[in-house]
Amino acid sequence: MTAVEEPGAERVFVTGRGAVNMADCDQWGHMNVQFYLARASDAQAHLAARLGLAPRRLRADQLALRPLTDRTLFKRELHGGGIHAIRSGIRAVHDDGTIDIASRMT
Repeated sequence: MTAVEEPGAERVFVTGRGAVNMADCDQWGHMNVQFYLARASDAQAHLAARLGLAPRRLRADQLALRPLTDRTLFKRELHGGGIHAIRSGIRAVHDDGTIDIASRMT
């Protein structure tokens, strides 16, 4: 994972790259919602590992990561054969130990 500077962002990391498989698409060739969400979940796991919260550390320290809320916005569709990248970063860190993260798939 590499750090990427985006305008107006602190540090954003590439947390996923890939191509849309036709098997992940509906009859019109658009990627099915379940596969967008699966890729977003994978990106969150990559970001957690980047922050030092890989599965081994979580098990050793008896910690857990739980999403409190999740919001998904679909602004464009990906088509079969299309390539994508996911960039993720921390939006805020709160006193109670929770963090707000954001991921963008383009």
